[in-house]
Amino acid sequence: MPSRFSALTLSLLASVAFAQEGPLVAPTDPKSPADERKAFKLPPGFDAQLVASEPDIMKPIQMAFDLKGRLWVCTSQEYPFPAVGRPGRDKLYVLDDFGPDGKARKVTVFADDLNIPIGVLPLPDGKSVLVSTVDPGPAGSDKPDGCWIWKLTDTDGDGKADHKEKLFGPFGTRDTHGMVNSFTLMPDGWVYACHGYLNEDRAKGRDGHEVHMQSGNVFRFRPDGSRIEVFTRGQVNPFGMTFDAYFNLYNADCHSKPITQLIRGAVYQSFGKPHDGLGFGPNMINHDHGSTALCGLTWYEADQFPPEFKSTMFLGNVVTNRINFDKIEFVGSTPKAIQQPDFLVSSDFWFRPVDIRLGPDGCLYVSDFYNRIIGHYEVDLKHPGRDRTRGRIWRIVWKGLDGKAPPPKPVGDLTKMKPDELGKLLGHPNIMVRMWATHALINYPGQYKQAAEPAHALPAVYEAHRMWADEARPVVEGIPHRLDRKMKVVRDEDSLVAAHRFRLRTAEAEWDRERPDGLRERIKEELRIGGDHPQVDRAVADWMTAVPKPENLPTLLSGLQHVPPADTHLRHAIRIALRETLRDPAAWTALKGTPLDDKMVRLVGDIMPGLPTKDAADYLVSHLALLAADGGRLPAYIEHASRYGDAHKTVFDFVAKSKPDDTRRSLALFRAYERGLEQKGGVRFDEADYALADKLVARGLADRDAQAVQTSLEIAGGMRLKGSADAVAAFAMRKDRHENQRVAAFMALAAIDPERAMTLAGKVLGDPDEPVPAREKAAQVLGGIGSPAAYTHLLAALERAPARLQTVIAASMAGKAEGADQLLKAIATGKASGRLLQDRAVQTRVIESKLPKANERIAELTKGLPSADQRMTELMKQRRAGFAKAKADPKLGAAVFKTNCGTCHQLGGEGARIGPQLDGVGVRGLDRLLEDILDPSRNVDQAMRTTILSLKDGRSVSGLLLREEGQVYVMADQQGKEVRVAKDDVEDRRTSLLSPMPANLAETIKEEDFYRLMAYLLEQRAKP
Repeated sequence: MPSRFSALTLSLLASVAFAQEGPLVAPTDPKSPADERKAFKLPPGFDAQLVASEPDIMKPIQMAFDLKGRLWVCTSQEYPFPAVGRPGRDKLYVLDDFGPDGKARKVTVFADDLNIPIGVLPLPDGKSVLVSTVDPGPAGSDKPDGCWIWKLTDTDGDGKADHKEKLFGPFGTRDTHGMVNSFTLMPDGWVYACHGYLNEDRAKGRDGHEVHMQSGNVFRFRPDGSRIEVFTRGQVNPFGMTFDAYFNLYNADCHSKPITQLIRGAVYQSFGKPHDGLGFGPNMINHDHGSTALCGLTWYEADQFPPEFKSTMFLGNVVTNRINFDKIEFVGSTPKAIQQPDFLVSSDFWFRPVDIRLGPDGCLYVSDFYNRIIGHYEVDLKHPGRDRTRGRIWRIVWKGLDGKAPPPKPVGDLTKMKPDELGKLLGHPNIMVRMWATHALINYPGQYKQAAEPAHALPAVYEAHRMWADEARPVVEGIPHRLDRKMKVVRDEDSLVAAHRFRLRTAEAEWDRERPDGLRERIKEELRIGGDHPQVDRAVADWMTAVPKPENLPTLLSGLQHVPPADTHLRHAIRIALRETLRDPAAWTALKGTPLDDKMVRLVGDIMPGLPTKDAADYLVSHLALLAADGGRLPAYIEHASRYGDAHKTVFDFVAKSKPDDTRRSLALFRAYERGLEQKGGVRFDEADYALADKLVARGLADRDAQAVQTSLEIAGGMRLKGSADAVAAFAMRKDRHENQRVAAFMALAAIDPERAMTLAGKVLGDPDEPVPAREKAAQVLGGIGSPAAYTHLLAALERAPARLQTVIAASMAGKAEGADQLLKAIATGKASGRLLQDRAVQTRVIESKLPKANERIAELTKGLPSADQRMTELMKQRRAGFAKAKADPKLGAAVFKTNCGTCHQLGGEGARIGPQLDGVGVRGLDRLLEDILDPSRNVDQAMRTTILSLKDGRSVSGLLLREEGQVYVMADQQGKEVRVAKDDVEDRRTSLLSPMPANLAETIKEEDFYRLMAYLLEQRAKP
C-alpha cells in the first residue's frame, strides 16, 4: 500500500500533466478571484482560500507577519516607474482578523504615500515597520532621490504611520524590480536583506562604515540604523529569503540558481563577474524549475501540513504560474534540493506568486501580483497591458484527504502574552512561531526573571530558542545567563542546541565589538571542527569567519584536512574562515611555524588567491614546485603571485622551466604571469620577458590547438610583441584558419603595428575570394583602428560589397564622427543605399558618434524608404512562416546553439555565463524569440549594453564590460572572448544603447540551422 506522501506525489503529477506555459503577455482576460481560484491545481487535501483582493488591496509584492499575527503587505501602482517630484500612491496594508475561511476581515492602510515599496519588516515593538521605498525628491525634481530603507512609526496608536526616518540609502533606482528586499530579522539583531539587479550603491550606517554593492548581493543591517554590512557577494536579482531550524539562510534568485544556502563571505555566480579567488560558493540545486524568474521562497516547518512536508521548500515561479516544491536533504551540512512535482499549477496566466510566507497558523500565504505581464525586461515597461489595480493574497491550507483535518489555529497576539506563555511557544512545531516568540522575549518591555531549569527534558528547538531569548536580552544584573549555565555540556548535547550555542557566541562577539561599554564576561571554550555534527562545525566555522583570531588557525587547518569531500558547504565555510584568519599578520607568523605536509601545503595554497596580500603571494612563490601538481589552479597561483608579490624573477623562472614541451600549459602560465603584472600596473617587461613571449607565441601559432592559438594572440597583443609581428601577420592572412582566430590575429597586430594591420585587413576586406565572414571581421578591425586610412579602405569596399557586408562596413565606419560623416557622404553620392541607415546598429552608432546634425542627415537620406521597423517586421514574418513549414528538429538545434550562442549564454548548465541565462527561454514564444535574435538591440537590458573604449592611440575597443581587475578593463567581444585593456591606454569610456550581441544572425546562420535553433529554444520550458 503506498504511503500518503506517495499518493500525494502521484496526484501532484497528475494535476500538472496538463499545465500550460504562460506567455510573456497573457492573451486572456483577467479573472475574478473566485474564477482564478478555480484555475488552481493543488494536491488532494489542500485548498486555496482568498485572504484579500482588489479593491481592498492592489498589486501586492512582499509580505511579513508581526508578533500580533497581522500580515503586512507592500503594494505598488507606481511600479515600474517611481513617482518623481510628487508623493507616491503606493500603500502599506495591515491585514488582520482572519476568519475560518482565511478572509482578512480587517484591512487598514498604515502608509499611503509610498513609492514602489518592496522590502517590509514589522518590528517587535508593535508600532514600527521597516520598508524600502523610493524618495520621489522635492517638487520639480527630474529624478528620484534614490531608494531608502525607512523606519515608519505609529507614535499615537491610531494604526497609521505618523513618523518617518531614513535609515540607509540612497540605493539605486535604475532597475526597480528588486532594489532592496526580503527583510529578515534574526535573533542576532541583524536584518538580512537582498540587493537586487543592476543598481550600484554605496550606503553606510551611523558608525560611518560604508558598503559598496553592484547588482546581486546579500547584506545585513541593524534596525536602529547604526551599521550595515555585506554578507555575501554575487547572484543576479535575489528576491525572497528564508531560514531553517539551524538558522541557515537561503534565498531565491534568477539567472543563477533558484535556491542558494548563503555562506557568510562567499561569492556566488553572476553575469561575467569573477569570484574572490576561492571559487564561487557551492550550489545546492541542480535543476532550474524551467524558469529564470524564481522568487519568494519559504522553508516549511510546521504541523498544519502533513508531516512529510517538513523540511521542504516552496518557491514562487512567476513566469510559469506555479509554486515549485523541493525536498531538502543534507549531506553533512550541505543541503541538496530534490525536485518534487510542482505544488500549485495555475491555468490562469495572470497568476504571479511573487512572495510566499509561512503563517502563524501553519498555512502558506501567497502574494499574487496578478498581472497580464510580469517580465521587467522581456516586455516594454510602458506596455499598456501592465495591470495596476488587481492583486490577491491567498492562503493554502491542508483540509485532509477526507476534508476533516483540524482547522488552522493561530497562536494569538504575542505582544499580550506573559514571559511564561511566550516561553512555551519556544518549542512550537511552527518555526515562525518559535522565531516570533524568541523576538517577543528578547524585546519584552522591562525585565523579567528567566525561566527556572525544568526538571524534565525539553525539545532541542526549545533549548535553542531559549538560549537566544535569554542571552540576546540586555544584561540583567544578578541573574546568571542560561548559556553560561550550560557550558558544561559541549559535544554530547543535541547538534541543534550546540550549533545555536556557537551561533549565539558569534552574535555575542559582534555585540561586544559594536558596544564595548556593555561587555559581558564570556566563558572560553575549546573549539574544534571535525566531530559528529557537521551543522555544529558549520556554526564554528561561521564564528571564526565573523570573529577571526590567530589562535583559530590550528582548528581550521585540521578541519580543512578532514572535511568530507561531499560536504561542499562546510569545506567552503572553512576556507573562508581561514582566509579571514590569515588577514591578521599574527596568523601568518603562526602559519610559518606550523609544520605542513604536502597535502596541507596544497590545501592552504588553494586559499591564497583569495588574499590580495604580499604574504599570500610569497607563500605561493615559496611552494610553486609543490603546487605545480594542481595544473588547473596553477595559472591562478601564478597570476596572484605576479600581481601581489615582488618575486617576479622567481615566478618568471618557474614559468620558463615548467614543462616547456607542453605548449598549451606554458602559454597559459606565461599569460597568467603577464596578466598579474598588467593588473599590478606600473611594471615594465624586461628583455627576458619579451624573448620568452616571442618564443611561446611562435610555438602557439604553429599549434593546431585553438586555445593555444588564442592565448598566443592575447600575449602578442597584450605585450605589443614587435618580435612576433611577422608571425601574427602571416597567421592573420591564412584562409585555412577560422575567421574568429584571424580577427584575433588582426586585433593583436593592430596593437603591435596599426599601419600593417590596417593594410592587411584592407586586403582581406577588398578580396572577393575571401569568405564573407572573414571580410566582415576585417571591416570590424578597420573600424576599430578608426584612422583616415582605415576609412579609405572601408569606403573602397563599400560600393562593391554584398548587402550583408555593406551593413557591417557601415556599422564599422559609424563608431566615430569622422567615419560617420564619410559614410553619410558616400550614401548621399549614391555609393551605398540609404537603407543602411535604417539598420538599428548603424543608425544608433551614427547618432552616438556625436556627429553634428546626424538625425537630420539620416532623415534626409532615408526619406521615402520603407521604415526599418517595416523591414524587420517583414523579415520576422518570413522567418515565422519558414519556421512553420520547416518542422525543424530541436535536437539538431542544440549544436547550433553551442556554436553560435553558447560562447555567451548558458542553458541547462552548459555554455558561458556572460549574457543572460536562457533556461526556460521557450516561454517567451516564437515572436519574442525572433525579435530577440533578429533585432537584439530593440530591447537591451541596461547591464548588457555595449561599452566603447576609445584608446589613446586612436583605436577603439567595444564589447560587454565584464569587470575591472586592478588596472585592467576586462570585456567580452561578440565571440564571447575576453579582451583586456589597460586603463592607462584608455582616453574615454562610454556606453552605447546597442547590444553586444551580433545583429546579423539571420545572415550568418544558415536558414535551416536558424529554424533548428528556434525549435531548440522553444523547447526550453518547464517540464510538466
